[in-house]
Amino acid sequence: MKCFFDFRVKGSRLLAICLGYLICLWAVFGVVMWSSSAYTMNRMMMTAGMPMAGFAANNAPLVSLGVQLIYFVVSIFLGFFLITECVKGLSFKGYSLQPHYDLGKYVGQVVTGFLLTLITIGIYYPWFITKITRFFASGTTYRDQPFAFNGKGATLFFFMTCVLFLPYIFLLGIFYFSLYVAMKSGSAGFAIISPLCLVAILLLYGLYCAFVYRWMIDFTYGNSRIALKISIPVTMLFMFIQIALCILTAGLFVPIAGVMIYRYIVGNMRLVSESGEESAFGYQGRIGHDCLYVYGQALLTLITAGIYGPWMISKVGRRLISNTYLERPDVVTPTVTPGENEPTVAFQPTPTPEPVQPSPLQM
Repeated sequence: MKCFFDFRVKGSRLLAICLGYLICLWAVFGVVMWSSSAYTMNRMMMTAGMPMAGFAANNAPLVSLGVQLIYFVVSIFLGFFLITECVKGLSFKGYSLQPHYDLGKYVGQVVTGFLLTLITIGIYYPWFITKITRFFASGTTYRDQPFAFNGKGATLFFFMTCVLFLPYIFLLGIFYFSLYVAMKSGSAGFAIISPLCLVAILLLYGLYCAFVYRWMIDFTYGNSRIALKISIPVTMLFMFIQIALCILTAGLFVPIAGVMIYRYIVGNMRLVSESGEESAFGYQGRIGHDCLYVYGQALLTLITAGIYGPWMISKVGRRLISNTYLERPDVVTPTVTPGENEPTVAFQPTPTPEPVQPSPLQM
């Protein structure tokens, strides 16, 4: 038996949030362009021995930095409300997920994490991501039962450092060295090494994505666990193909790649009960039609300079999530008891000689 999810968020409810993002983004883009041109003009005037422009132009980099800081602060609040609205719109078997987030605590964690990331030159970033993910997971409930995120900051730090950063620096060094030698000596052997290094870098990023996806999709719900069970080599090759196609098409393949990755990830998610029994997630949409639909929505958003974005989120979210299901196993292991406001019968799958109380998600 397949139980499907649903996503119902009106684009009009997201309009104010998305417009806030767009206004800030447009402002940052405009100020950065003005700052760059003003700085270039001042350098030319200094070279020509002419007096420089006014205070604003002389301090263009400082003004640009200030605008970007304002954008960061505004994004903190807008991101909070966007996630809240999307979580409220997600439902399963007629019951919606409920967000219980504390705005003050959220802002405190973001500001603290951002400052610590700057102070530690990026070292704290994995723990920052972990805390924010745990904050939203623990604040989300389904039938009065909260989720819990199991990922560790140290694990993500290992992936970022040993799987991505250090090998990337090594491959990049080989790439520039071989390119330099090939240009100086005209050696065909070194000329071949350079594109091979680029392919290796893309494979490396695919490997990193595989590890991070498995790290990110690891939640506890009651006595059950939501996990991603994938083959690392297969996922690495899959991500390599998606990334390569996006690059080769100059970004035109990005919307299609998003749908392909979503289907792949959902198809490998499992709900594991305390006894070890698994329920499989899956995607039952028509992949060709869904890819064209998402591509059309993305194109409308691009044509309207982002104004159509709220409706794109609403329509694409509903299209993909409404085709996502959770299979129900034949035997359900007892996990959690009903919430205070839930009737016990809502948690009973079918009458049996010895009634059990299954996890709500396994229904």
